Amino acid sequence: MRAGVAVALILALSIAATAAGLSFGSAWETTMPENVLDIAVSDDGTTVVVLTAAALSCLDADGTPLWEVPGRHAQTVGISGDGSLIVTGGEDLRLYDRSGALAFRHDTGFFAFGTAISPDGSCIAGGFDNTRVMIFRKNSTGAFEQSAIVNTTEDVIALALSLDGGHIVTGEKDGTIRYYTGEGRPLWSYATGSATLSCSMTDDGGYIAVGADHGVAELLNRNGRVLWRQVSGERRPGIALAGDGSLVALGRDGIRFFSTDGTEIGRIGGEEITSIALSGNGAVAAGAGRAVALYRPASRTPTEDETMASTPTARQEGPEGETPTPTQSAAPLLAAVAALLCARWRG
Repeated sequence: MRAGVAVALILALSIAATAAGLSFGSAWETTMPENVLDIAVSDDGTTVVVLTAAALSCLDADGTPLWEVPGRHAQTVGISGDGSLIVTGGEDLRLYDRSGALAFRHDTGFFAFGTAISPDGSCIAGGFDNTRVMIFRKNSTGAFEQSAIVNTTEDVIALALSLDGGHIVTGEKDGTIRYYTGEGRPLWSYATGSATLSCSMTDDGGYIAVGADHGVAELLNRNGRVLWRQVSGERRPGIALAGDGSLVALGRDGIRFFSTDGTEIGRIGGEEITSIALSGNGAVAAGAGRAVALYRPASRTPTEDETMASTPTARQEGPEGETPTPTQSAAPLLAAVAALLCARWRG
């Protein structure tokens, strides 16, 4: 970015629907003080957390800032399904509650590259740069305690957990994807040949989405078999899975939406996207910049087959205490599925 440039570039995104008719409407746009490193959203889209080098910020469904804490050199962020717990990995593994208060901290003296929290909030994991993954689970009192340590071949840079942490997926620096039981027992591995990885998993552990360098995005099943592959561009694409397996989102130039059989079912055109997290039928993405926009599903146009159907059919579904900086109080939360897109900042 050239020095002295102080105007956020947020391009108007063209909303293009494919035969399946997914479309989205813009809710709000905002600009962070620094480039976005990672982003996450709660299941209902009412809580959005944005990580930059300087801070972890929490926003509501209207984009109103709720609280902010120092970034602590964190690189990754995750959020529980109900938005009550937020995990970050950096100089240590940290867990914050919905008010921004520090709820848990684990410091090994090593850097936590990959981090994840299970959607039900019962399990957190951190991949440290001593080739170890540490898994913590809630005990009977609600406190997190260590439940397992997994020794890996390379440092883990990406992590994903199933609904209750019963399945764990890791992405290692050598490009290997590994699939474990919740106790850390390895089940299979898959070599992507990539130097950088991102990964996402459905709640039941049935599908695993992988973003690798050279523009490769792949969808694997629970047995490690590649179901389909998309290639676009030269950089690692952002990729994410809806918890129920109904939607796969791929971010490159804008966002493309796929079903698990590889059929493209929707698209949002726009700037380069590098990281995505889905909330319901929406998508959250962070590009190489500071501009953030919120999008919600606007409508779904019925296909010809659906229009001609005479009877309804069932919907298909896939397999201790750091004080936060106070900011403006939350506006009423909108109970809508959210999609958030962070457009690329260019000087």
